[in-house]
Amino acid sequence: FPHPITYAGALLITLPLLLAGLAKQRGVMMRMLLLAALALGGVGLVLSLSRGVWISMVVAMGVLGAIALRRRLLSSRQIRMILLGGFAVVLVFGAACGSRIYGRFTKSDASNLESRLGMNAIALRMIAANPVFGTGPNNYALNLPHYDVKGFMDDYPAPVHNLYLLEAAEAGIPGLLLFVALMGAILMAAMRRLPQMHDRELQWIVAALVAGLIGILFAQISDFSFRLEPLRSMIWLEVGLLFGVLQVDRIPRAAGHRAATG
Repeated sequence: FPHPITYAGALLITLPLLLAGLAKQRGVMMRMLLLAALALGGVGLVLSLSRGVWISMVVAMGVLGAIALRRRLLSSRQIRMILLGGFAVVLVFGAACGSRIYGRFTKSDASNLESRLGMNAIALRMIAANPVFGTGPNNYALNLPHYDVKGFMDDYPAPVHNLYLLEAAEAGIPGLLLFVALMGAILMAAMRRLPQMHDRELQWIVAALVAGLIGILFAQISDFSFRLEPLRSMIWLEVGLLFGVLQVDRIPRAAGHRAATG
Protein backbone atom coordinates (compact mmCIF):
# COMPACT_ATOMS: atom_id res chain seq x y z
CA PHE A 1 0.00 0.00 0.00
CA PRO A 2 1.54 3.33 -1.07
CA HIS A 3 -0.07 5.34 1.75
CA PRO A 4 -1.61 4.65 5.18
CA ILE A 5 -4.97 6.02 4.00
CA THR A 6 -5.04 3.50 1.14
CA TYR A 7 -4.36 0.75 3.66
CA ALA A 8 -7.13 2.12 5.89
CA GLY A 9 -9.51 1.99 2.92
CA ALA A 10 -8.63 -1.67 2.37
CA LEU A 11 -9.46 -2.36 6.02
CA LEU A 12 -12.71 -0.45 5.61
CA ILE A 13 -13.96 -2.87 2.95
CA THR A 14 -12.47 -5.96 4.63
CA LEU A 15 -13.43 -5.73 8.32
CA PRO A 16 -17.21 -5.89 7.68
CA LEU A 17 -16.64 -9.22 5.89
CA LEU A 18 -14.68 -10.55 8.86
CA LEU A 19 -17.41 -9.41 11.23
CA ALA A 20 -20.08 -11.08 9.08
CA GLY A 21 -18.03 -14.28 9.12
CA LEU A 22 -17.77 -14.09 12.89
CA ALA A 23 -21.53 -13.65 13.25
CA LYS A 24 -22.23 -16.92 11.41
CA GLN A 25 -19.24 -18.95 12.62
CA ARG A 26 -19.91 -21.74 15.12
CA GLY A 27 -16.48 -23.30 15.48
CA VAL A 28 -14.54 -22.04 18.50
CA MET A 29 -11.15 -22.09 16.77
CA MET A 30 -12.41 -20.16 13.74
CA ARG A 31 -14.10 -17.65 16.00
CA MET A 32 -10.82 -17.05 17.80
CA LEU A 33 -8.97 -16.60 14.51
CA LEU A 34 -11.59 -14.15 13.23
CA LEU A 35 -11.50 -12.20 16.50
CA ALA A 36 -7.70 -12.01 16.25
CA ALA A 37 -7.97 -10.78 12.64
CA LEU A 38 -10.54 -8.16 13.64
CA ALA A 39 -8.34 -6.99 16.52
CA LEU A 40 -5.27 -6.69 14.29
CA GLY A 41 -7.33 -4.88 11.66
CA GLY A 42 -8.63 -2.49 14.31
CA VAL A 43 -5.08 -1.71 15.44
CA GLY A 44 -4.06 -1.09 11.83
CA LEU A 45 -7.02 1.20 11.37
CA VAL A 46 -6.08 3.25 14.42
CA LEU A 47 -2.43 3.50 13.36
CA SER A 48 -3.44 4.75 9.91
CA LEU A 49 -4.53 8.00 11.62
CA SER A 50 -7.24 8.43 8.97
CA ARG A 51 -10.10 10.29 10.61
CA GLY A 52 -12.23 10.06 7.49
CA VAL A 53 -11.92 6.27 7.39
CA TRP A 54 -12.60 6.03 11.14
CA ILE A 55 -15.89 7.86 10.68
CA SER A 56 -16.66 5.85 7.54
CA MET A 57 -16.06 2.60 9.43
CA VAL A 58 -18.72 3.64 11.93
CA VAL A 59 -21.05 4.28 8.98
CA ALA A 60 -20.21 0.89 7.42
CA MET A 61 -20.75 -1.01 10.66
CA GLY A 62 -23.99 0.86 11.22
CA VAL A 63 -25.20 -0.17 7.76
CA LEU A 64 -24.19 -3.78 8.41
CA GLY A 65 -26.03 -3.79 11.75
CA ALA A 66 -29.13 -2.20 10.23
CA ILE A 67 -29.29 -4.76 7.41
CA ALA A 68 -28.71 -7.65 9.83
CA LEU A 69 -31.54 -6.47 12.10
CA ARG A 70 -33.91 -5.74 9.23
CA ARG A 71 -33.30 -9.14 7.63
CA ARG A 72 -33.37 -10.84 11.07
CA LEU A 73 -29.95 -12.34 10.57
CA LEU A 74 -29.24 -12.05 14.29
CA SER A 75 -30.95 -13.78 17.18
CA SER A 76 -31.56 -11.93 20.44
CA ARG A 77 -28.76 -13.97 22.04
CA GLN A 78 -26.34 -12.96 19.28
CA ILE A 79 -27.33 -9.32 19.67
CA ARG A 80 -26.55 -9.46 23.38
CA MET A 81 -23.19 -11.13 22.72
CA ILE A 82 -22.29 -8.54 20.08
CA LEU A 83 -23.20 -5.67 22.40
CA LEU A 84 -21.10 -7.17 25.21
CA GLY A 85 -18.23 -7.88 22.82
CA GLY A 86 -18.46 -4.39 21.35
CA PHE A 87 -18.37 -2.87 24.82
CA ALA A 88 -15.27 -4.93 25.66
CA VAL A 89 -13.58 -3.87 22.42
CA VAL A 90 -14.32 -0.21 23.14
CA LEU A 91 -12.79 -0.55 26.60
CA VAL A 92 -9.65 -2.28 25.28
CA PHE A 93 -9.13 0.10 22.38
CA GLY A 94 -10.00 3.06 24.56
CA ALA A 95 -7.29 2.11 27.03
CA ALA A 96 -4.70 1.33 24.34
CA CYS A 97 -5.40 3.95 21.67
CA GLY A 98 -7.85 6.42 23.20
CA SER A 99 -5.37 9.26 23.61
CA ARG A 100 -4.11 8.86 20.03
CA ILE A 101 -7.64 8.90 18.60
CA TYR A 102 -8.69 11.84 20.79
CA GLY A 103 -5.61 13.81 19.84
CA ARG A 104 -6.14 13.14 16.15
CA PHE A 105 -9.62 14.64 16.31
CA THR A 106 -8.91 17.53 18.68
CA LYS A 107 -5.32 18.62 17.99
CA SER A 108 -5.25 18.77 14.20
CA ASP A 109 -3.44 21.62 12.55
CA ALA A 110 -5.91 24.33 11.48
CA SER A 111 -4.07 24.56 8.16
CA ASN A 112 -5.26 21.02 7.36
CA LEU A 113 -8.87 22.16 7.04
CA GLU A 114 -7.76 25.28 5.21
CA SER A 115 -5.85 23.21 2.65
CA ARG A 116 -8.86 20.94 2.05
CA LEU A 117 -11.12 23.94 1.47
CA GLY A 118 -8.52 25.48 -0.84
CA MET A 119 -8.32 22.24 -2.86
CA ASN A 120 -12.10 22.14 -3.15
CA ALA A 121 -12.22 25.74 -4.37
CA ILE A 122 -9.67 24.99 -7.10
CA ALA A 123 -11.62 21.91 -8.19
CA LEU A 124 -14.86 23.90 -8.34
CA ARG A 125 -13.20 26.50 -10.60
CA MET A 126 -11.97 23.69 -12.84
CA ILE A 127 -15.47 22.20 -12.99
CA ALA A 128 -17.06 25.57 -13.75
CA ALA A 129 -14.65 26.07 -16.67
CA ASN A 130 -15.12 22.53 -18.05
CA PRO A 131 -18.57 21.39 -16.93
CA VAL A 132 -19.35 18.93 -19.74
CA PHE A 133 -16.15 17.20 -20.83
CA GLY A 134 -13.85 18.03 -17.93
CA THR A 135 -10.10 18.34 -18.33
CA GLY A 136 -9.58 14.69 -19.32
CA PRO A 137 -8.70 11.53 -17.37
CA ASN A 138 -5.75 11.93 -15.00
CA ASN A 139 -5.21 15.52 -16.16
CA TYR A 140 -6.08 17.25 -12.90
CA ALA A 141 -2.49 17.85 -11.78
CA LEU A 142 -1.46 19.04 -15.26
CA ASN A 143 -4.26 21.64 -15.33
CA LEU A 144 -3.93 22.62 -11.68
CA PRO A 145 -1.68 25.70 -12.25
CA HIS A 146 -4.27 27.28 -14.57
CA TYR A 147 -6.96 27.29 -11.85
CA ASP A 148 -4.83 27.82 -8.75
CA VAL A 149 -5.10 31.60 -8.99
CA LYS A 150 -3.50 32.17 -5.57
CA GLY A 151 -0.65 29.70 -5.99
CA PHE A 152 -2.15 27.71 -3.13
CA MET A 153 -0.82 24.37 -4.38
CA ASP A 154 2.60 25.47 -5.66
CA ASP A 155 4.39 23.38 -3.06
CA TYR A 156 1.93 20.47 -3.09
CA PRO A 157 0.41 19.87 -6.56
CA ALA A 158 -1.93 17.09 -5.44
CA PRO A 159 -5.41 16.17 -6.69
CA VAL A 160 -8.37 17.45 -4.72
CA HIS A 161 -9.08 15.21 -1.73
CA ASN A 162 -12.66 14.54 -2.77
CA LEU A 163 -13.34 11.79 -5.29
CA TYR A 164 -16.58 13.34 -6.50
CA LEU A 165 -15.04 16.74 -7.21
CA LEU A 166 -12.10 14.99 -8.86
CA GLU A 167 -14.39 12.97 -11.13
CA ALA A 168 -16.36 16.07 -12.08
CA ALA A 169 -13.16 18.04 -12.77
CA GLU A 170 -11.64 15.36 -15.02
CA ALA A 171 -14.72 13.75 -16.60
CA GLY A 172 -17.20 16.61 -16.39
CA ILE A 173 -20.49 16.69 -14.51
CA PRO A 174 -21.99 13.99 -16.80
CA GLY A 175 -19.06 11.74 -15.91
CA LEU A 176 -19.67 12.30 -12.20
CA LEU A 177 -23.36 11.54 -12.60
CA LEU A 178 -22.57 8.33 -14.47
CA PHE A 179 -20.17 7.24 -11.72
CA VAL A 180 -22.73 7.94 -9.00
CA ALA A 181 -25.43 6.17 -11.04
CA LEU A 182 -23.18 3.12 -11.51
CA MET A 183 -22.41 2.78 -7.81
CA GLY A 184 -26.06 3.43 -6.94
CA ALA A 185 -27.19 0.74 -9.39
CA ILE A 186 -24.75 -1.77 -7.85
CA LEU A 187 -26.02 -1.11 -4.34
CA MET A 188 -29.69 -1.06 -5.38
CA ALA A 189 -29.32 -4.38 -7.22
CA ALA A 190 -27.91 -5.96 -4.08
CA MET A 191 -30.53 -4.49 -1.74
CA ARG A 192 -33.41 -5.51 -4.03
CA ARG A 193 -32.13 -9.06 -4.28
CA LEU A 194 -31.29 -9.45 -0.60
CA PRO A 195 -34.88 -10.07 0.66
CA GLN A 196 -35.30 -12.85 -1.93
CA MET A 197 -32.16 -14.76 -0.95
CA HIS A 198 -32.56 -18.16 0.69
CA ASP A 199 -29.10 -18.79 2.13
CA ARG A 200 -28.55 -16.84 5.36
CA GLU A 201 -24.77 -17.13 5.16
CA LEU A 202 -24.82 -15.62 1.67
CA GLN A 203 -27.10 -12.88 3.00
CA TRP A 204 -24.41 -12.03 5.53
CA ILE A 205 -21.80 -11.78 2.77
CA VAL A 206 -24.01 -9.49 0.70
CA ALA A 207 -24.77 -7.32 3.73
CA ALA A 208 -21.04 -7.02 4.54
CA LEU A 209 -20.10 -6.18 0.94
CA VAL A 210 -22.82 -3.53 0.71
CA ALA A 211 -21.72 -2.05 4.04
CA GLY A 212 -18.09 -1.92 2.94
CA LEU A 213 -18.94 -0.27 -0.37
CA ILE A 214 -21.13 2.34 1.32
CA GLY A 215 -18.34 3.00 3.81
CA ILE A 216 -15.68 3.51 1.15
CA LEU A 217 -17.97 5.75 -0.91
CA PHE A 218 -18.67 7.84 2.19
CA ALA A 219 -14.93 8.10 2.87
CA GLN A 220 -14.35 9.57 -0.59
CA ILE A 221 -15.91 12.85 0.52
CA SER A 222 -12.49 13.63 2.01
CA ASP A 223 -10.31 11.30 -0.04
CA PHE A 224 -9.65 9.93 -3.53
CA SER A 225 -8.15 6.54 -2.62
CA PHE A 226 -10.93 4.83 -4.64
CA ARG A 227 -8.72 5.54 -7.67
CA LEU A 228 -5.45 4.29 -6.17
CA GLU A 229 -4.02 0.81 -6.51
CA PRO A 230 -4.28 -1.72 -5.00
CA LEU A 231 -7.44 -0.41 -3.33
CA ARG A 232 -9.16 0.23 -6.65
CA SER A 233 -8.71 -3.39 -7.73
CA MET A 234 -9.87 -4.60 -4.32
CA ILE A 235 -13.07 -2.54 -4.57
CA TRP A 236 -13.97 -3.90 -8.00
CA LEU A 237 -13.04 -7.40 -6.85
CA GLU A 238 -15.63 -7.01 -4.08
CA VAL A 239 -18.19 -5.75 -6.61
CA GLY A 240 -17.56 -8.89 -8.66
CA LEU A 241 -17.84 -11.01 -5.53
CA LEU A 242 -21.13 -9.31 -4.68
CA PHE A 243 -22.73 -10.21 -7.99
CA GLY A 244 -21.21 -13.68 -7.83
CA VAL A 245 -22.84 -14.30 -4.45
CA LEU A 246 -26.16 -12.97 -5.70
CA GLN A 247 -25.99 -15.36 -8.64
CA VAL A 248 -24.89 -18.36 -6.55
CA ASP A 249 -27.96 -17.97 -4.34
CA ARG A 250 -30.14 -18.49 -7.43
CA ILE A 251 -28.56 -21.83 -8.37
CA PRO A 252 -30.43 -24.24 -6.06
CA ARG A 253 -33.80 -22.81 -6.99
CA ALA A 254 -32.97 -22.79 -10.72
CA ALA A 255 -31.68 -26.39 -10.57
CA GLY A 256 -34.78 -27.49 -8.70
CA HIS A 257 -37.02 -25.82 -11.27
CA ARG A 258 -35.25 -27.58 -14.16
CA ALA A 259 -35.58 -30.95 -12.41
CA ALA A 260 -39.28 -30.37 -11.78
CA THR A 261 -40.01 -29.40 -15.38
CA GLY A 262 -37.89 -32.17 -16.88
